[in-house]
Amino acid sequence: MYEHAFIEKRCLKLFPMSTIASSILMVRPASFGYNAETAANNVFQSAAKHIPATEIQKKAVQEFDGFIKTLHKHKIDVTVIQDTPMPVKPDAVFPNNWFSTMPGGKLIVYPMYAVNRRIEKRDDLLEQLNKEFQVTDLQDWSEFEAEGFFLEGTGSMIIDHDNKLIYACLSDRTHKSLLDKFAAAHNYKQLLSRQLMKTVYLFITPMLLCTWVRVML
Repeated sequence: MYEHAFIEKRCLKLFPMSTIASSILMVRPASFGYNAETAANNVFQSAAKHIPATEIQKKAVQEFDGFIKTLHKHKIDVTVIQDTPMPVKPDAVFPNNWFSTMPGGKLIVYPMYAVNRRIEKRDDLLEQLNKEFQVTDLQDWSEFEAEGFFLEGTGSMIIDHDNKLIYACLSDRTHKSLLDKFAAAHNYKQLLSRQLMKTVYLFITPMLLCTWVRVML
């Protein structure tokens, strides 16, 4: 069972449009596919036994490019970063796990659980963001990887900037001690769910919750 903090109505208020991002960054995959290291605690990931890796990558790029066209059609600004072919990074399409932005020009780099995902962190990407946007504060929390503490960006946290609340589902990728430090550093409060389900392991918070203008699911 879950703690009821996620559904307490007293915590909610309508989101003004100022909290909605005006631009999206996406990483176009170069080696999308099965990641054996992350699959160890991701029950939703399994190896495709009868589909070649090249075909999986091809389909991923087709889907990615189609989505970009849809976003442009709806006048949504998108910054597309091409993943580098080497080293191979099967999860590079999910950059929200290693960095996110916050109001006031904050750019946060996070400690990652899987060793082979830490190579997704790219200085050139951060430098491009610094040139194209108003970055006033770059924070790198990667040092906690050496201590075995992890907090994987907006995969670990749903952040309500207006109410200064962080919703988080605790897991191997979201450690409470580090979440405490992060929340305190930014003057946010936390609403936690302790994952006790035995049949399905929800290792990222967006599987449990999402927020949008006037909507919480």
